[in-house]
Amino acid sequence: MGRHPAIHYPVGKSNQNSAVRTPLKEASMNKMILQSTILLISLAGIAMSEEAKIPKSCEKIIKDMENDISRIKTKAVSLLEKEMRTYTKNGDLVSAIQIKGKMDELVAQNIVANAVTSGTGVTVNDKLVIKKAMYGVNGSEFDVTEEVGKAMRDDKSITINDSMKGDPAPFIVKRLVINYIFMGKEVEKKFPQNLILKLYQLE
Repeated sequence: MGRHPAIHYPVGKSNQNSAVRTPLKEASMNKMILQSTILLISLAGIAMSEEAKIPKSCEKIIKDMENDISRIKTKAVSLLEKEMRTYTKNGDLVSAIQIKGKMDELVAQNIVANAVTSGTGVTVNDKLVIKKAMYGVNGSEFDVTEEVGKAMRDDKSITINDSMKGDPAPFIVKRLVINYIFMGKEVEKKFPQNLILKLYQLE
């Protein structure tokens, strides 16, 4: 029996969902998935520190999340990029700039997340990863990545002197060279001996 043209028939669940789905909503959904995944990965990174060990039963889950991060990031950024182009084409530059900000944030978070999952350096917070910290002079240096990273994470500061790990070059003025990722950007900074380095100086 056919449908009467005057009667309103409810839209099926699958059709209803597809009818209201937009690129921006898909992008928002993917962003939420991505942020949740990054949070889980960050927690996993903390769990794998000296203070705690990740259970064997969770290793496969962590590995699966690592493999999914790149795919989720690519899809979310791609959807946001399409939305940004649409706003730009329609002359809505304010919305286009806001979308660009979201894209940059996603990329930055994933660079940090990738550093965490690859075991590169020490995670200080969701925006900052200390990749490498070397104390001394050229040709005579100590690797103080762990010491600097943990101090920044726990105490928000560290005094740059021999107490970090010892004296790599006696009777010579030394300096600290830090390579780190902040908000998705790789940075290198140098600081003199005896300076009290504060967290905000790396932001």
